[in-house]
Amino acid sequence: MPDINNYFDNKEQENISYPEWGYDGNFRVEDVSFWHKHRINCIKSLLLKYIKDEIFFDIGGSNGYNCKTLQDSGIETVLIEPGIKACQNAMQRGVKNIICSSAENAKIKENSVSFMGLFDVLEHIEKDVDFLKFLNTKLTDKGLVFMTVPAYSFLWSKCDETAGHFRRYSLKEINKKLNAAGFDVVYSTYMFSFLVLPIFLLRTIPSWLGINKLKAENTENQHKTKIPNSLLDMELNLIKQEKTIPFGSSCLVIARRRI
Repeated sequence: MPDINNYFDNKEQENISYPEWGYDGNFRVEDVSFWHKHRINCIKSLLLKYIKDEIFFDIGGSNGYNCKTLQDSGIETVLIEPGIKACQNAMQRGVKNIICSSAENAKIKENSVSFMGLFDVLEHIEKDVDFLKFLNTKLTDKGLVFMTVPAYSFLWSKCDETAGHFRRYSLKEINKKLNAAGFDVVYSTYMFSFLVLPIFLLRTIPSWLGINKLKAENTENQHKTKIPNSLLDMELNLIKQEKTIPFGSSCLVIARRRI
């Protein structure tokens, strides 16, 4: 494992299924986005139950929003991110430990990582099961992966194509793929239950109708939308208790390496 204090493996940008402009677009909204805040609050509520003094590796963690939030909560984190611009944004944000590399090129030793995260990353990987199998080899015995992915193929829209997604998942599908990759699912649930209908009406149907023009300012305004705290708190409390939410626009999963 290399020195993890701002280690840049890349001299040139690696080929990844994500638009280069997306990093700065997200960087502008992450700190004010209800979506990003709610996602990391739910993740953090689970992580704090499991992690003690170990290091948490955020695979494909983009601009480091999640890493910085966890870092500020006392969890030692390492950002592994192949996007050069994303790593620059993460440094500006104050993320301490950055490896600018894909997971495959990051020189992670086998059986060395106890906790890792894949937060809306797997949908960007064409051969997702193979990637999960690769990550499995890096985990210690009974090591845990925390994961979020976009839910429901029927919510597919031009936004997914623009973002470089290969697919959306059901809980049943992601759990099956994790099992095939050598993991046992510890907990799984949907989240963002209140976004299924808005996404279907505002993204999926317009895509069906060929209304595919995506304006950056519209996307930023959607992230700044005010969601009632009661809805956010209800989901957060259910997830803290590891109860299952029956539907939502994202899946949240904890899986353990099978030994």
